[in-house]
Amino acid sequence: MIVERDWVQVAREAVGSEGQVVPQQWLANTTAPQVGAQDRRRLDLVVYGALRSGGAQCCDATLVSPLTRSGHPQPCAAAVDGAVLRVAERRKHAAYPELTRGGPQTLVVLGSEVGGRWNAQARGFVRDLVRLKAYRAPLPVRAAATAAWARRWWSMLSVAVQQAVASTALGGAWRQPLQPEAGEGPPLDSVIQHAAPEGHSRLPLRP
Repeated sequence: MIVERDWVQVAREAVGSEGQVVPQQWLANTTAPQVGAQDRRRLDLVVYGALRSGGAQCCDATLVSPLTRSGHPQPCAAAVDGAVLRVAERRKHAAYPELTRGGPQTLVVLGSEVGGRWNAQARGFVRDLVRLKAYRAPLPVRAAATAAWARRWWSMLSVAVQQAVASTALGGAWRQPLQPEAGEGPPLDSVIQHAAPEGHSRLPLRP
């Protein structure tokens, strides 16, 4: 649950008090139609309040490898970038067909690949969360806030993927100290210090 845990933290920091992030949500407890009360399918997280339409983003994270256990490439992985991610997306859509039939809920497959590739939905999800979070910043520093939150969250998620891969290689869970429940994250002035400069300074050189 290493990657899933960090997705929850990122979503909570972005949504803040304006929405809700529910980890390990039963599909039966969402707005998905035609799901029985005894259905045992469970999503990694459901985000309420991140969409302008007010709908729920039902997220399921997956980490895949372009290589098999024997070290050989997965089908089409050697020739097509992100081939295994597309296979994972099809499997998730087959697992949750109720979330693909329209309505107030949306299935978001948060796919990552060993080696650093992310699928389009994961990139778009982070982009939407960054936009939501940065919109609360004062207008003069909104661009810097956008860069800062994007850098923070992608750093967190990238490290989580590497920890998950290391845990698999070592055959045990990654040991990490207990942390307080994520809220809205660090203050803006702390995060914005990590924003990359947008270009070279136009100030004249000092003598």
